[in-house]
Amino acid sequence: MSKQKIIAIAAIMGGALLLAGCANQPSIVNQSTDSDLLGKVVTSTAEQTSTPGINQAGKIVRDAELDELISITKPGERSDNVTKLQTKLKALGFYPIAITGYYGDYAQKGVAEYEEAIK
Repeated sequence: MSKQKIIAIAAIMGGALLLAGCANQPSIVNQSTDSDLLGKVVTSTAEQTSTPGINQAGKIVRDAELDELISITKPGERSDNVTKLQTKLKALGFYPIAITGYYGDYAQKGVAEYEEAIK
């Protein structure tokens, strides 16, 4: 079996492969390969993603746009600004229900939790 086939099989299985002792070949450690459904070996790089309002340490940080939305919206209001507020709160994990555009109890609770988190 060729080294390419062995690497492809290992990639399909999702594990790293250490080939040692191949004739006149250095040891190979392959930890960054994967395969698509056709068995072709592909290499990918993981991109670091972040959520706006959360720093790389996972701490909630002040969001100027969210702060502005909090200051201009009020409980009982139904508006596009409330929809934006709910969307931002939901992205940060402070709004657990569907976005409605209505500033009710869940929005009030989300705002309070956000404000506590950024202290």
